[in-house]
Amino acid sequence: MVSQTIEVHYDTTVPVSGHCTANKSFTIDLYVPLTPTDTTSSATAINTVQVEANGGTVTNLKGYTYYYNGVDRGDSTTYKINHNDPERIAPDGTRIKIVSVMVKMLMVVRRP
Repeated sequence: MVSQTIEVHYDTTVPVSGHCTANKSFTIDLYVPLTPTDTTSSATAINTVQVEANGGTVTNLKGYTYYYNGVDRGDSTTYKINHNDPERIAPDGTRIKIVSVMVKMLMVVRRP
C-alpha cells in the first residue's frame, strides 16, 4: 500500500482577494499485473480452450471473471469451442476457430 496526498490551492483576486488550500489523503494498493496464460494441453478435452489468470488483486469473495468471445463465463477457466465462434479459413481450406479471451478482476478501493 502507498499513502498519497492531493493538495489543491486556489487563489482569487476578483471580487475579493484571498486563497484557500485543502488536503485529502488516501491509500492506493500497489498494482500487481494480471497475467492470463493459455494452459490448454493434450490432456484438455478436444475443442476446448483453457486459460488461467494469475496476479492482480482478488479476494475470497470475488476472484477473476473470464470472458470468451465477449461473453461472461464467470470463474470458468475452460471454454468449449462453439460452432458460432468466429473463424477464418486457412489457405489449405482448414477452418480455424478464433477465441478471444479477456480476464477481469475485482478492484478494491480502501478509504482511510
